[in-house]
Amino acid sequence: MVYRADYLFFVTILPKNWSLKTESAIFKNLQTAIALTQALRSRQIKISIDDFGTGYSSLSYLTQFPADTLKIDRAFIQAMTASPKDKEVVKAVIGLGHALDLDVLAEGIETLMQYQSLRQMGCLYGQGYYFSKPLTADQMMAYLRSPLMQSHG
Repeated sequence: MVYRADYLFFVTILPKNWSLKTESAIFKNLQTAIALTQALRSRQIKISIDDFGTGYSSLSYLTQFPADTLKIDRAFIQAMTASPKDKEVVKAVIGLGHALDLDVLAEGIETLMQYQSLRQMGCLYGQGYYFSKPLTADQMMAYLRSPLMQSHG
């Protein structure tokens, strides 16, 4: 999302292209959180359960909380290369997300090995330094205008 006001005059973002992530504070009042996310989803705004596996993101929320995407916390992604058990946890979360008809996104992908392993497990979405360091609004606009992006548009 572009935050600079001067870009907002040139960029129209339709609600169906928005994606909001949950924060742990939203789960302190589950009924309010459910009502709020249902209202947002009725406007075609996608909801992601962020940092799944840590903090307030409990298994019980997967069946109660209306969401579109399950974001696997980076701690699991970092640990899976060194621990077969952690890799199995990631694989199970990916399977669970798919079984519940959720998109699954892995956070904190930093290496080609992590990326390839996640793809083999069926994780289609990811974010992390492997793809790009964080960009400023100006850097993002330059990237979107680059020949590489124009050839994929």
